[in-house]
Amino acid sequence: MTADPTNLAEHGAAARRRFLECIVILLLGVTAGLQLGKIAPVVGLLQHVHGHSLTAIGWLTALIGLFVALAALPTAKLVDRIGALSATKIGAVVLTAGAWLLPLFDTLALQLTARTVEAVGYVLLVIAAPAYLVAHAAPGQRPMMLALWGSFVPVGYALANIQANVVVTAFGHNAFLFSAALPLTFLTLAALLWVHDSETVREQTQTARPDGPKTSGRGTIGDAVLLAACFGVYVLLSLGFFTFLPAFAERTSGTLPPATVALFVPAGNMLAAFLLALLSARHAPLLVLVGFAFSAFSALFLFHPAETPALLFYLAFAFLGGLIASAVFGSVPQAASPNLPAVLVIGMIAQAGGLGTLAGPPLAGFVLDTLGWHALTGLLTGLSVLGAMLVLPILFRSARMRPP
Repeated sequence: MTADPTNLAEHGAAARRRFLECIVILLLGVTAGLQLGKIAPVVGLLQHVHGHSLTAIGWLTALIGLFVALAALPTAKLVDRIGALSATKIGAVVLTAGAWLLPLFDTLALQLTARTVEAVGYVLLVIAAPAYLVAHAAPGQRPMMLALWGSFVPVGYALANIQANVVVTAFGHNAFLFSAALPLTFLTLAALLWVHDSETVREQTQTARPDGPKTSGRGTIGDAVLLAACFGVYVLLSLGFFTFLPAFAERTSGTLPPATVALFVPAGNMLAAFLLALLSARHAPLLVLVGFAFSAFSALFLFHPAETPALLFYLAFAFLGGLIASAVFGSVPQAASPNLPAVLVIGMIAQAGGLGTLAGPPLAGFVLDTLGWHALTGLLTGLSVLGAMLVLPILFRSARMRPP
């Protein structure tokens, strides 16, 4: 019996549409990361033009991270109730509204209000969008899509810096803040008008492939907790490293360019996505282990003030951080189960990341103040070893469950 060419063509068109819809959601995440990082390039101008103190600007910067730390898991439960796509669209609309309001306001109170609106939309979007990718992406593409999602913050920060360099010098900081809202607005409209509910697409594709694999893995609550803890450790590592890298670079007379080091984070994200596209989701926890193991080795050679820094180790540490972050998100299908939907696993990961965002800089600063640069090296090494130990039980349980 030969396959109906019409059904095959419809199935191919539906698969292409699903892929493009996932790309729209991924790009929407990148523009959300841009909103997260857009305050840092204009700190000096906000201080000079509006007279804000550095403490006030710190709140403008950290407010979104605070919302993620406090509300990620409750938001995941809300997303599970209303649906990933609906929540993604609502979050995108709210985030867009806040992004347009921020440059319109002059007073700190109104700017904090606009940033709060952004924070509400951001936390909803960054929980719902990866859950949509889990439900909507083709099974073979799912780990790659989630790994790419793991790059949305560093890529968004990089875009914010590039855009600020172009726009601020020519038109001022308000023009930059407006320009940051433009790609978000465009992709929000694309999501509203063009991205469909995954259930509708699944109904179309099931006629051609009724026995397609389920989206839920065979994970446990323990796997999800360990995976979230791995991400929290990664955030502690990343912020502890990047927060004080510029200060250390000043001590080395410019031999260590922090901007160049930061560019290697998305390179690690892209490698993880490429590897998971070739392999499968079950290999993602192994990538997390490899990333932490090599990070522990690289960290041994960081922040030695009496020596000229070996740039290779700094680049490697940043690169491996990107690899770890993307591999953690790529592990979500493995950690999910019928009793623990992927959206709740993502919520746990985001919650751990938010807590790490709040704790990372103060912890690293305390170690640096009390014990010095060598102690910061020891902290980063120890955290890397801890991350490797946390992922080992996931790998052992997965190996026991794998059929011979």
